[in-house]
Amino acid sequence: MSNESAEQEPRSLEISFGDVFERTFGGRTKTFVIVDLGESDWFYATPTVSLKSGKRGLFGVRGGSFLPEYIDKKTGDRWSLDEILTAYNNWAREAWGGKMSTDMVNILTERSRRPSRVLNF
Repeated sequence: MSNESAEQEPRSLEISFGDVFERTFGGRTKTFVIVDLGESDWFYATPTVSLKSGKRGLFGVRGGSFLPEYIDKKTGDRWSLDEILTAYNNWAREAWGGKMSTDMVNILTERSRRPSRVLNF
């Protein structure tokens, strides 16, 4: 038997604004939507939530920063900008009776125009 450690092949992952992925924390699987492609090897995603109204929502638009190895599974779904804005406003209405600011709509609109990018890890 060789004492050499097997080198792990580098992996890559293409991400796009609106991509949906799953991540398991402590035995619970949560679904996230990418809302900012980030820089270097990180990006931002926010969790989806089921609302009392039965509509789907997004818990905030900034979410948390993620590294590519945090993605357990890409679902193959991609939310459009309109779906993201609607889901956030659904959550905001039910959570605190508000809605997304025009500035945040503009920021997300700009983010949605960025081309897909490949993360290597």
